[in-house]
Amino acid sequence: MIDSGTGETARADQFRRSGSPAPFPPKGEPMETTMSLELELLSELRGALTEHEIQSEVKEDVAGLAVHTDAPGVYLWIFVSFTGRFFSWARGNHQHPVNDMPGAARRIATHVQGLHLLGDSE
Repeated sequence: MIDSGTGETARADQFRRSGSPAPFPPKGEPMETTMSLELELLSELRGALTEHEIQSEVKEDVAGLAVHTDAPGVYLWIFVSFTGRFFSWARGNHQHPVNDMPGAARRIATHVQGLHLLGDSE
């Protein structure tokens, strides 16, 4: 790799030697994405939701989990936060740590069941 005079190569090499990831890729190289980690977490959550008899689908194009509700075509959307530490739903009003998958599934199932109850009263 050729240093363009900005010190990019030297900085990237310094981070590689230290064992830390570079804060930015060298010029011309693609940015790393955390999309695969988000999709993996959402897939794991999908599996945990099946234990509560909640159907859902991982939507790769939006990196989200579409949780089925009683209304056809209406979903509760679950996303992974920018930090990768929380699941987020209901416009970010609800969050749960990704390292507590059973707890997240339980809270989301309760939320979906609450939507069901609201629908029955109307």
